[in-house]
Amino acid sequence: MALNKRGSPSKIQVVKNAGFTVDPNFLAEMVLKQVPKKSLSVDQLHAALKSIGVVNYGSDDMNVLIDRLKAIGFTILK
Repeated sequence: MALNKRGSPSKIQVVKNAGFTVDPNFLAEMVLKQVPKKSLSVDQLHAALKSIGVVNYGSDDMNVLIDRLKAIGFTILK
């Protein structure tokens, strides 16, 4: 059976508007592995996220992460 060509080829344009998202539970687990004493400041939390590779996040994302960390026993100092 032969293939029949119909139409002409056209260029496909790919538009990427979304990025990857990281689960806050995963981030909390990674921070727990880095800081087993469960006490850190906000600056140390920023440094921990940067060492994991997370550099672009908003204040809402940080609040969710801080709430998750507090839920597992962390104390977050200002």
